[in-house]
Amino acid sequence: MQTKAQAESRFAARISQLEAELKGERAGLQEKLALLDTAKQALANQFEALAGEILEKKSKSFSEGSQKELGTLLTPLKTQIEEFRKKVEEAQTDSTKA
Repeated sequence: MQTKAQAESRFAARISQLEAELKGERAGLQEKLALLDTAKQALANQFEALAGEILEKKSKSFSEGSQKELGTLLTPLKTQIEEFRKKVEEAQTDSTKA
């Protein structure tokens, strides 16, 4: 049969062992948290870069599309203005001759 001192010694040893395990677990968790933070930052940077790239592509596409649409709208107007200018010049020329 064990004496009270031996039991206390065993419990103290077990407590020390459990404290060491807990310390190791905490250290492991801290490392995992650090890795998660690093991964989170890396993903945020990648997302920001991709978002910027997509925005740039969409802006370029929108700009090109807008240029085409604007050209489509303005070409007939340009033609009409040129015709109007010619008619005004012809009217001035006829008026000057008369």
